[in-house]
Amino acid sequence: MTKTWGVFFSVLLYGVLSFAIILPAENDLPALMLNQNDSLFFERGVAPGKSDSSLCGPTSAVNWLQLKSFQQPYSKEHLVELVREVGADLSAKNIDINQGLVEPDLVTFLKTLNRKLGIKQDYAIKGRYGSGVTIQEEDIWSPAVQILMLNFREIPRPLEPGLRPGRPGRNIPLPDDLMDRPLVRGNHFVLKVFADRDNKLLGVIDPENPSRFSLVRVNFVTSLTDTTPVIQLKPATRQDLSAFTFGVPLSWSLISIIEEK
Repeated sequence: MTKTWGVFFSVLLYGVLSFAIILPAENDLPALMLNQNDSLFFERGVAPGKSDSSLCGPTSAVNWLQLKSFQQPYSKEHLVELVREVGADLSAKNIDINQGLVEPDLVTFLKTLNRKLGIKQDYAIKGRYGSGVTIQEEDIWSPAVQILMLNFREIPRPLEPGLRPGRPGRNIPLPDDLMDRPLVRGNHFVLKVFADRDNKLLGVIDPENPSRFSLVRVNFVTSLTDTTPVIQLKPATRQDLSAFTFGVPLSWSLISIIEEK
């Protein structure tokens, strides 16, 4: 399979990667991939507010579309218009794309997008909302492009004896401890574009930072009480998933996969 220079560089660093499609060079990503906080979303009235959106799912969907056609790419204006049009259609079904979509809603978004473009394609969900279909290790290392739903949670820091007590779970009191700030947690869609099973790495396009291939390391953790392993993910470098650090330590896990049937 032909590989672009950006991906070839990753191969040199990390070993043999599995691809389902030819990928663009990494230095071409800024011009091709849409950021979920692109100003166009706010200028065109797709997202409310001025700076932050909850469009990680729809943005990953149109970035997937762009990835398939990057040699004859859509303009970013066209991608944003597609999100606006699909969002309007979904609003009639009581699905608000600005409220953070769950997996079945994102599948509905993908199918509606495809209908507008005359594309026939169905999707499967594995993991959460997968109707009993769990995520297997082979699913993770599949070369297929997939949308992953990640969960992130702040890691509580234990209170140590002798230190001034702060908010429960911290050993270093911070100003917001006095306001009893809740632990940071949430979900986030990313687009998986390649897998490196030998080094336990996945390459993803993060809609918060789509100008690079972000790398996350996979670890399967089992417990004595649950035979189903937790699929933990760890950003491989400081730049990976950097938009989601929030200044606190986070744990990441994979909770679902959306893939083409």
